[in-house]
Amino acid sequence: VKWFVGDLTKLPIQDKTIDGILDIFSPANYQEFARVLKAGGAILKLVPGPNHLKELRHLAKDQLRKESYDNQDIVDHFKSYLGQVEQVLVSRTMPITVAHAQVLADMTPLFFQVDQSKLDLSQLTEITVEGLLLIGTI
Repeated sequence: VKWFVGDLTKLPIQDKTIDGILDIFSPANYQEFARVLKAGGAILKLVPGPNHLKELRHLAKDQLRKESYDNQDIVDHFKSYLGQVEQVLVSRTMPITVAHAQVLADMTPLFFQVDQSKLDLSQLTEITVEGLLLIGTI
């Protein structure tokens, strides 16, 4: 496996040369993915599940537009481009320290518009990481 970063609208890859693409919590360009994937190539896309970071959502619910998360539009868009779509929900709740909760709060896009000074992160003792894995082929 080789990893690199490139422009999503014009991947620096020759046509029909890739067996698979792994897209984790990021935007997708399915037309560009189709250009670089071989026939039968797979796209594995991980999108946040409904319970992803639910503890952070609950803690900041007064500052968020909505406390729940719905990814159905993303799933529908994925399905409109790919055949043989499979879905696997992966979820884990684990203990978290205050220091790690702060690091997570600082990096998650969920909190980009949240005033963290109004939150008591010491209330968090566990965190749920959940993703819906979408698997499709070209």
